[in-house]
Amino acid sequence: MRAFIKVQDEKAWKAILSGWSPLSKNGSTKFEGTEDAKRSKFIMLQTRFDDLRMTESETLSKFYERLPDISNEYFTLSEKLNDSVLVRKIVRVLPDRFNIKLTTMEEAKDFSTMKVEKLMGSLRTFELNHKIRSKEKPSISKEKEPTSWS
Repeated sequence: MRAFIKVQDEKAWKAILSGWSPLSKNGSTKFEGTEDAKRSKFIMLQTRFDDLRMTESETLSKFYERLPDISNEYFTLSEKLNDSVLVRKIVRVLPDRFNIKLTTMEEAKDFSTMKVEKLMGSLRTFELNHKIRSKEKPSISKEKEPTSWS
């Protein structure tokens, strides 16, 4: 057995001889400065999250594509953005064209318990219907005023 393990990996054999001990409780090695780096990344990420806005010309889908990036970066820092935080953020940064829908939703539903997917589905439906209605509206052209024959 000794020969087999030595042939496979000399370090494995040394670990058997000296005994194996786990690196740390969370499974990774702690390096000096890790907490400072994590705190700095967290502050930069929080700033990015706070500065996130949806422009008037941006579609809901384009805006929503940016949220998972930030959410995943929080996850890599062992933080989690829960649905209520994301829902409140989305509601705060929507352009004015969504005000009617948000007012209706506020009266009917509680944003603190709403899931992001449900909010986005409702807003996407509203956005799609709004686009359809704006395309169907006939363009109002000024009628020619009758010329006076004096």
